[in-house]
Amino acid sequence: MSNPATLAALDAERQAARARLEATFTLLKARSSPSAIAARAVEDAREKASLAGQQAVDTARENPLAVGGAAAVIASLLAWTIGSKRRHRRHDLATAPDRETFQKHAAGDTERRAEDPKGA
Repeated sequence: MSNPATLAALDAERQAARARLEATFTLLKARSSPSAIAARAVEDAREKASLAGQQAVDTARENPLAVGGAAAVIASLLAWTIGSKRRHRRHDLATAPDRETFQKHAAGDTERRAEDPKGA
């Protein structure tokens, strides 16, 4: 038969292996929880945003004229878009005697287009 000392050593080894397996399972379970995954994703996003921000600052320091030109283009497009919307709104309000009439004409125009798709 087997030696009791050998059986005790095998049992101790089995218990140690089981403890390691349980610790690994607990660790994997904690890492795969939705809150842990979300926390890692948020941390990764923060790191990437910080890196991108630092790169943008470095680029702006190296090329201030390019950054100024891009800002001017963006500001011009924004001003043009806002001005265009205001002009159209003023025109629509100026040509309609009142809101009700404007809505009736808009609805009538839609009905005419539905009847004659060519717009004739």
